Amino acid sequence: MKKIKKIKKHSYLLLELLLSFFLLTLFLAPMLSSPFAYVRRQMAEMATIYFQLEEEKLLASIEENLRTGKVSWDTLLTSEESPVLLETKTIKVPGDKHVYEAKLFILRGQFKTQDEVCFGTVKAAVKIFQKNQKKTKKKPAFQTLFVLKKQTTAPHAAT
Repeated sequence: MKKIKKIKKHSYLLLELLLSFFLLTLFLAPMLSSPFAYVRRQMAEMATIYFQLEEEKLLASIEENLRTGKVSWDTLLTSEESPVLLETKTIKVPGDKHVYEAKLFILRGQFKTQDEVCFGTVKAAVKIFQKNQKKTKKKPAFQTLFVLKKQTTAPHAAT
Protein backbone atom coordinates (compact mmCIF):
# COMPACT_ATOMS: atom_id res chain seq x y z
CA MET A 1 0.00 0.00 0.00
CA LYS A 2 1.02 3.48 -0.76
CA LYS A 3 1.53 5.99 1.96
CA ILE A 4 -0.66 9.06 1.80
CA LYS A 5 1.26 12.20 2.24
CA LYS A 6 -0.17 14.77 4.55
CA ILE A 7 -0.19 18.24 3.12
CA LYS A 8 0.98 20.73 5.63
CA LYS A 9 -0.97 23.98 5.77
CA HIS A 10 1.10 27.02 6.42
CA SER A 11 -0.57 29.81 8.31
CA TYR A 12 -0.12 33.39 7.19
CA LEU A 13 2.49 35.45 8.89
CA LEU A 14 1.51 38.69 10.56
CA LEU A 15 3.87 40.51 8.21
CA GLU A 16 2.05 39.12 5.17
CA LEU A 17 -1.31 40.19 6.56
CA LEU A 18 -0.08 43.70 7.29
CA LEU A 19 1.43 43.98 3.84
CA SER A 20 -1.79 42.89 2.14
CA PHE A 21 -3.85 45.30 4.27
CA PHE A 22 -1.46 48.15 3.40
CA LEU A 23 -1.70 47.42 -0.34
CA LEU A 24 -5.47 47.20 -0.17
CA THR A 25 -5.78 50.59 1.54
CA LEU A 26 -3.22 52.08 -0.82
CA PHE A 27 -5.42 51.26 -3.81
CA LEU A 28 -8.80 51.97 -2.21
CA ALA A 29 -8.02 55.37 -0.63
CA PRO A 30 -8.03 57.35 -3.93
CA MET A 31 -11.30 55.71 -4.95
CA LEU A 32 -13.00 56.83 -1.74
CA SER A 33 -11.67 60.40 -1.62
CA SER A 34 -12.33 61.18 -5.28
CA PRO A 35 -16.15 61.48 -5.04
CA PHE A 36 -15.87 63.91 -2.13
CA ALA A 37 -13.40 66.10 -3.99
CA TYR A 38 -15.68 66.01 -7.04
CA VAL A 39 -18.65 67.18 -4.95
CA ARG A 40 -16.57 70.03 -3.46
CA ARG A 41 -15.49 71.17 -6.94
CA GLN A 42 -19.07 71.05 -8.19
CA MET A 43 -20.27 73.14 -5.22
CA ALA A 44 -17.57 75.75 -5.90
CA GLU A 45 -18.55 75.88 -9.58
CA MET A 46 -22.22 76.24 -8.66
CA ALA A 47 -21.39 79.15 -6.33
CA THR A 48 -19.44 80.83 -9.15
CA ILE A 49 -22.43 80.44 -11.48
CA TYR A 50 -24.72 82.02 -8.86
CA PHE A 51 -22.25 84.87 -8.43
CA GLN A 52 -22.14 85.48 -12.19
CA LEU A 53 -25.94 85.44 -12.33
CA GLU A 54 -26.19 88.03 -9.55
CA GLU A 55 -23.54 90.14 -11.25
CA GLU A 56 -25.60 90.14 -14.46
CA LYS A 57 -28.72 91.12 -12.50
CA LEU A 58 -26.90 94.05 -10.89
CA LEU A 59 -25.61 95.21 -14.28
CA ALA A 60 -29.16 94.98 -15.63
CA SER A 61 -30.36 97.07 -12.68
CA ILE A 62 -28.06 99.93 -13.77
CA GLU A 63 -29.54 99.82 -17.27
CA GLU A 64 -33.07 99.61 -15.88
CA ASN A 65 -32.48 102.56 -13.56
CA LEU A 66 -31.12 104.56 -16.51
CA ARG A 67 -34.20 103.74 -18.61
CA THR A 68 -36.71 104.53 -15.85
CA GLY A 69 -34.94 107.75 -14.90
CA LYS A 70 -34.02 106.79 -11.32
CA VAL A 71 -30.36 107.38 -12.22
CA SER A 72 -29.20 109.79 -14.93
CA TRP A 73 -26.08 109.60 -17.05
CA ASP A 74 -24.99 112.94 -15.58
CA THR A 75 -24.90 111.53 -12.06
CA LEU A 76 -22.98 108.47 -13.23
CA LEU A 77 -20.51 110.46 -15.29
CA THR A 78 -19.83 113.08 -12.63
CA SER A 79 -19.29 110.61 -9.81
CA GLU A 80 -16.59 111.32 -7.26
CA GLU A 81 -13.13 109.78 -7.31
CA SER A 82 -13.95 107.33 -4.53
CA PRO A 83 -16.23 104.40 -5.39
CA VAL A 84 -19.94 105.13 -5.04
CA LEU A 85 -22.13 102.30 -3.74
CA LEU A 86 -25.24 101.99 -5.90
CA GLU A 87 -26.88 98.77 -4.75
CA THR A 88 -26.44 95.96 -2.22
CA LYS A 89 -27.97 92.50 -2.47
CA THR A 90 -27.87 89.39 -0.25
CA ILE A 91 -27.11 86.05 -1.93
CA LYS A 92 -27.75 82.56 -0.54
CA VAL A 93 -26.19 79.77 -2.59
CA PRO A 94 -28.08 76.46 -2.25
CA GLY A 95 -25.97 73.85 -0.47
CA ASP A 96 -23.59 76.48 0.94
CA LYS A 97 -23.81 77.42 4.59
CA HIS A 98 -22.42 80.92 3.98
CA VAL A 99 -24.43 84.00 3.09
CA TYR A 100 -22.88 86.43 0.63
CA GLU A 101 -23.40 90.12 -0.01
CA ALA A 102 -23.11 91.60 -3.51
CA LYS A 103 -22.24 95.28 -3.83
CA LEU A 104 -22.42 97.35 -7.01
CA PHE A 105 -19.95 100.24 -7.16
CA ILE A 106 -19.48 103.03 -9.67
CA LEU A 107 -15.71 103.51 -9.79
CA ARG A 108 -15.33 106.40 -12.20
CA GLY A 109 -17.29 108.25 -14.84
CA GLN A 110 -15.63 110.32 -17.55
CA PHE A 111 -15.98 111.65 -21.07
CA LYS A 112 -13.69 110.49 -23.85
CA THR A 113 -13.43 111.73 -27.41
CA GLN A 114 -12.70 109.19 -30.11
CA ASP A 115 -12.71 110.09 -33.82
CA GLU A 116 -14.53 113.38 -33.08
CA VAL A 117 -17.32 111.50 -31.29
CA CYS A 118 -17.79 112.05 -27.59
CA PHE A 119 -18.44 109.00 -25.38
CA GLY A 120 -19.50 108.95 -21.76
CA THR A 121 -17.75 106.01 -20.08
CA VAL A 122 -18.70 104.64 -16.67
CA LYS A 123 -16.55 102.02 -14.94
CA ALA A 124 -18.48 99.90 -12.47
CA ALA A 125 -17.60 96.89 -10.33
CA VAL A 126 -19.48 94.12 -8.59
CA LYS A 127 -17.84 92.71 -5.49
CA ILE A 128 -19.30 89.75 -3.63
CA PHE A 129 -18.21 89.29 -0.03
CA GLN A 130 -18.96 86.57 2.48
CA LYS A 131 -21.30 88.08 5.05
CA ASN A 132 -20.29 88.05 8.74
CA GLN A 133 -16.67 87.32 7.91
CA LYS A 134 -14.54 87.58 11.04
CA LYS A 135 -11.38 88.86 9.35
CA THR A 136 -10.78 92.59 9.46
CA LYS A 137 -9.65 92.74 5.82
CA LYS A 138 -12.40 91.23 3.69
CA LYS A 139 -11.35 89.58 0.46
CA PRO A 140 -14.07 89.38 -2.22
CA ALA A 141 -15.28 85.90 -3.11
CA PHE A 142 -16.07 87.15 -6.62
CA GLN A 143 -15.21 90.40 -8.38
CA THR A 144 -16.04 91.78 -11.83
CA LEU A 145 -15.27 95.05 -13.58
CA PHE A 146 -17.37 96.31 -16.49
CA VAL A 147 -17.68 99.46 -18.57
CA LEU A 148 -20.82 101.20 -19.83
CA LYS A 149 -20.52 103.50 -22.85
CA LYS A 150 -22.91 106.00 -24.33
CA GLN A 151 -22.43 108.38 -27.23
CA THR A 152 -23.10 111.99 -26.30
CA THR A 153 -23.16 115.21 -28.29
CA ALA A 154 -20.92 117.30 -26.03
CA PRO A 155 -19.12 116.86 -22.71
CA HIS A 156 -21.37 117.02 -19.64
CA ALA A 157 -24.52 116.66 -21.70
CA ALA A 158 -26.49 113.43 -21.43
CA THR A 159 -28.87 112.31 -24.13
